[in-house]
This record gives sequence, C-alpha cells and structure tokens, in this order.
Amino acid sequence: MGIDNGFDNKSPVFYGEGRSTPPINLKQLLQERISTNPGTSTEQLLTLTDDQFRQLTTEDYVEYFYLARQTEEPTRLLAPHAQVIADRFEKDISSTRDNNPYLAHDVGEQTRHALWMMTHDDNVHIAPAILNQLYGYTKNDHRMVRQQAIEYIDSLMYLDNRNRRNGEQFLDIFSRYRQDTISRLTNPKDTQDFEAGRWMIDVAWASFPGELPEMLAAAIQQSPTPETLRHVYPAFVNRIGLEEARKFLRAYAQKHPDFEPVLNQAERNLGFDTNKPQTDLRKLYEDILPEFLQYKPNEELITFETSLLKRAFKSGLRILDVGHGPAVRHMNALNNSGLSVIGFDFVNAHAQAAKKGNPELQVTVADWHHMPFADGSVDGVYCLGGSIHHNTTVDDWLDTLGEMRRVLGKNTSQIRKKAIIDTRMLGHGKYITDQQRFNEVTDDLGIYHRETGDIHDSPDDQHAFDRLLPTEKQFRAMAKLRGFNARIVAKKTYGDEAHGGLNTNVYWELTVSDKPLSSDKLFEYMADARTGHPALEITWV
Repeated sequence: MGIDNGFDNKSPVFYGEGRSTPPINLKQLLQERISTNPGTSTEQLLTLTDDQFRQLTTEDYVEYFYLARQTEEPTRLLAPHAQVIADRFEKDISSTRDNNPYLAHDVGEQTRHALWMMTHDDNVHIAPAILNQLYGYTKNDHRMVRQQAIEYIDSLMYLDNRNRRNGEQFLDIFSRYRQDTISRLTNPKDTQDFEAGRWMIDVAWASFPGELPEMLAAAIQQSPTPETLRHVYPAFVNRIGLEEARKFLRAYAQKHPDFEPVLNQAERNLGFDTNKPQTDLRKLYEDILPEFLQYKPNEELITFETSLLKRAFKSGLRILDVGHGPAVRHMNALNNSGLSVIGFDFVNAHAQAAKKGNPELQVTVADWHHMPFADGSVDGVYCLGGSIHHNTTVDDWLDTLGEMRRVLGKNTSQIRKKAIIDTRMLGHGKYITDQQRFNEVTDDLGIYHRETGDIHDSPDDQHAFDRLLPTEKQFRAMAKLRGFNARIVAKKTYGDEAHGGLNTNVYWELTVSDKPLSSDKLFEYMADARTGHPALEITWV
C-alpha cells in the first residue's frame, strides 16, 4: 500500500487507565497481511481488534483514520472501536499537546470526523456511557472548546437523540450543554473557565441560535448580581442583538411572573433603569388616556400633518389610518374633505374613545403586524404621531411595513399607491440626550451589537417605553426590502423646552414599487437595515 511514516515505534501508547503496552507498527502489520493474503480487501486489511486499535502509536492511530476514511464504509471499521476512540480522544491529545501540538490537533480532527460520519450512518449506535465520556472531555478541556467544539457537540447531541429514538438511555446532552454553559458564565472557577463559557455561547449561537434568549433568561435568574450581569449579559447580547434580547426578556417576564422582579433588578444593575420601560403598552395608554387626549407637544403638528395628507391623497380614495389613537383628528379632517378613511388601533380604549367622539367612524382594534384587511383593499396608508417607533426591532419594523405593502397591493393605471409615515429625527431635541445616555450605558457594558436608535421615550414624563429610531439610510433600506421607494417630503420642528427641547419630525412618502430587487441590492439593503446585529441574524429574503 506504499505506507511509510518513518515511525520509530518508541512513543508511549496509553492503554486502559494509563498502562502501556508494546505498540503495533501499522505499516508492518498491513504489509504482513498483504503478503499473507494478496487478494484481501482494504476493509479486511484494516480490520483490527480493540486491543490492536489501542496499541497503535499516536501517529499510527491518526494514519489509521486517514486510511479508514478512504474506504466505502468507514464507520464499519471505526464504530466498533467507539470506546477506544473515547479513551484515546483525551489521553492522546493530553500526552502530545505540549511536545507535538500538530499531532494533538490531528487526533482531535480525526475524532471529530469519525463522530460526524457516525451521525450519517443509521446503523451506528454509540452507548450512552461512551457519549458521556466524549462530552465530558469536550466541554471540560478549555482548549478543546475552541477546537471545532461546534461539530463535536452537534454530533454527540445527534447520536444521543438517536439512542432516545431507539428506546435506549437518553442523556439529554443538549440540556446539559445549556446548563454547563450558564454555570461557567455565572459561577466560573477562573478567568479561563469563563472564557470557555463564552466560546460555548458561540457554539450554541451557530447551531441553536433560537435557544440563546432562553439561556440568557436562565443566566439572569441564576445569578442576577451586578458583577455577574456585567459580564454575562453582553456575552449573550452580542450574539442575539440588544433590542431582540430586551424584547424577549420583557415577553418572558409577562409569561413568568416570578422572573419580572429579577429582570427589573437586572435592568437597574445594568443601568437601564431610568424611566423603566413598561411591558404592557396597552395598559400604559389606557392609564394615561385622559392626559393623552390633551397632550400638548404634538398639538401644533396636527394642522401641518392634515394639510400634508390632503395633498398626498386625492379625493375619493380609500385610506387606512394605522394606529389612529384616541383623538382621531386626522381621520375626522380627512373624512370631511372627501376621502374615505378607516382605521385601527391596538388599544381598545383608543377605539372606544374615537367612536365616542364620532360614532360614524369606521375603526377597529387590531395589530399592525396582522392587519385585518384584504390584499390591495386600500389606496393609501398613513401612520403618524411617531407611532411606528413602537416597533423596537428591525423585524418588527419590516413586519409593519410589509403589512402596509400587502393591504396597498399593486399600483393601477389610475392610482399610484403610497404610504405617509413620520419618524423622529435622531440628534434633535430630547433624543440627543436619550441617545447619548443609551450609548454610554451600552459602551460601558461592552455591548456592540445594538441598533443606533434604541431609546426610551415617554408621553407624559412619567411612564416610559422602548423605541427604535432608525437613521434615514436605515429607514430607506427597510422600505426597499418591503417593496417601497422612500423619499422625504417634509420636516417639521416642534416641542418646547419643558418637554425636552425642539424635536424634528421627518415625513416620508413611501410609493409602491412593483420592480423586484436584484440579489445584490437585496443584500445591500439587508446590511443597511440591520446596523447593529450579528451577521447570522440576517435570515430573511
């Protein structure tokens, strides 16, 4: 077979619990078999007993894997030696790591390949005790965590699940991996142990990204102390994205009442406690309804916006008011000018207040991510008052814009469908200090995967909620991804010093585009839309 490794046959070989035994020379063994039985198949030549497999030198052991992988069914040769592979996985790497790191790496690589191949052969079943041994070394050796740990853990989980399907003992390696990761982060033995936990997050992020938010919640609940949180929270957030993580934790707290006080304490410890954002916007708006009806800072915008809408939409068109609020001043004015305006709000009290003021109005209660209107059923859409900023993630923004595009449908020969939306301008008025404070907190925590416009806002200087204020470039990109061409049609300064200074509203006209995006443009706009997320989180097309 032309095998010549130049082995000196003097390297110690670990056997059992540390006993050594004279090594077997693989080259000599194969040559003897060839000379004795010239017609022997490659698989037969490579068939070894467990003792022979144990007695190979580390170099020959690696060479054997190379040879076995060239055969048609390598798992028939390797799977019977699963226990020996598990034994040598740790011991050969440990014995060669210092004096021959390349050889130690080769042992790890060959073990990884062997496990991967076994997952693809339904006839292979590895005993739970062996899987437990392999898992123990993979997660306990700090350096091993960094060396292709994703593939090791993936394969062990797969083989573990195969045992469960076959009615054998189930180790639930995945749950153990989750808990081991959390424990390393919240109660590390040393700095090296904590760093291994961070690497284990990367494994989960690559293989099971949907599990990270639950792991973050478990980590917070397990150790909500300031010192732990300042290390653990950024480790997760820089993989999940800050606004996604906070949105999940709020929703999780609503479903798990015992977690809400823990989360509130965590927010305070992390520095996000100023005007603690409300978890239930409906209740907030119901509580402040009387004050909100008399909300003065936006009063001066109503006349300006009504005039803008009358110019944008021709008489006789069917228009949708998205998030109409309790006063519905725009809707009343437009209906009186020859337009047919319908609307919805997600707060029932707003719809009731609107109907009380004008029983003739067509309003309903609905979610703007699931608008209760048919495709192409309206000619125009508007969403004003900064309402759209209640979307706190890019995905939420895209869902809302996508629903607007759906209910507008395609352009006709008579009507060019459009939407009018206002956004708050970053860097103006109260949003300057909001953004500065938010950046200070996140920079101090080492959080770098965050959207640039994450802020807190308040309609009454007492209650607060999270908002996402996109940049102009980001908003254009999100509009493009949902089938709109966006252009700024007006800007308006409003407000007073008593409410944080002069702010600026940006008014956008989004016209329906029936031209699909090229693949290059698609990825360009995807990158522009997500300004602060891990790349693997960009998954929509």
